[in-house]
Amino acid sequence: MKRVVFAGAYGIQSQGDDAPLVVMARMLRERVGEFDGVVVSRPHGGAEYAALRLRSVANFEYAAKADSLGRWFRGFNPTDDRTDLLALEAEIAGCDLLVLGAGNALVDQCFDLLRGPVPYFTMLTLMARMSGKPVLWYGLSIGPLRTPFGKKYARLCLDLAAAVTVRDAASAAVARRIGYHGTCLRLPDPVLGLPSPGSHPAPGPARDAWNRAHARGAGVAAVSLRALPPGRMSHAQWVAGMAALLDALYERHGLRPLFIPQCTYSGGGPLEDDRNVARDVAEAMRGRADPVVVRERLNVEECLSLYAGARVALCTRLHGAVFAAMNATPVLAFGYHPKVAGFMDWLGQPDRVVSLRRGGAADWLDKAEAALGASLQERGRVLARIEEGRREVEQYGALAAALLAGERLPAPATGRGMP
Repeated sequence: MKRVVFAGAYGIQSQGDDAPLVVMARMLRERVGEFDGVVVSRPHGGAEYAALRLRSVANFEYAAKADSLGRWFRGFNPTDDRTDLLALEAEIAGCDLLVLGAGNALVDQCFDLLRGPVPYFTMLTLMARMSGKPVLWYGLSIGPLRTPFGKKYARLCLDLAAAVTVRDAASAAVARRIGYHGTCLRLPDPVLGLPSPGSHPAPGPARDAWNRAHARGAGVAAVSLRALPPGRMSHAQWVAGMAALLDALYERHGLRPLFIPQCTYSGGGPLEDDRNVARDVAEAMRGRADPVVVRERLNVEECLSLYAGARVALCTRLHGAVFAAMNATPVLAFGYHPKVAGFMDWLGQPDRVVSLRRGGAADWLDKAEAALGASLQERGRVLARIEEGRREVEQYGALAAALLAGERLPAPATGRGMP
């Protein structure tokens, strides 16, 4: 039986990061049958992947950010216990394919020789290549890369990969700028490969929250928020601005907010958990909107289903925007990272992105009302684009299956290759 090792942002209760894993597991089973799948997960995480018939092994990150301060990756410091590191290396050495991604992992923030996202992927790549195992880049985003070492590490990872796929044009451009001359296949976000959502959530916590939000028969604004990274407005400004926007949407259009958490991980701090950000915004609202804040941890399908029937979606999380579009819900995206604008550009709606470096609630309200006014024809064009993306996403599975079979890689079909 073939063994595939998946390494990405796993074990952090992030449905946007777990969704591509759901898609790739399905595509591989359709093409090669059952396989031994191993998810490289944060320590004390990974139990949730058993439902996908996948095993998990601890990566060399720390369970909590506080444990990592002043240290390199677990197992690389002189006095470390190397049990987990050696177990991970054995899984990779015994695999037939290492799949890196999906997500924006090639970012040189928190950078050190053996600390940060880029060195993390470099170490995994070296483990695979030292054992002669192929590496597939799966729908990754590259950048921003600002440090000389970050660019060199990323270039090394590119050169050592058997196949490179990225999900936005900006990432392909970064690959060129740092000197990569191989083929960089640009394909849509892998999450588009999830099954089409229904008109209502399935019975369970998601259905209960959806019913509460829609109970009055009024419109619903689906809201997917995360804390902003450094360099944007302060958390207090962000909370105040979003609260004012949601109050205005209720007063002018009767929209009740439904806060949908995409990530519920708190190992790096309380604001990594979207539920805490939603709580701050809901408490700062001054009107009578009576927002619904989902407190449960949802699986991928539940999270996707909550966007059904909303009149508009306000999304900082990239995959909040993707999930909303898959439900034909008009999206206003908040561009905290280039990947958000990249998706909205792919969707054909670059004007539905809010810059977080200028403006405020008044500017956001104008754009939100423009999204609210989306015509049936516009929604139809979005669904047609989503369906087109769903077909293109199958190329990820074809690449992985070809590498597993030791075949020559197929030439790009509808995706855009970078010569």
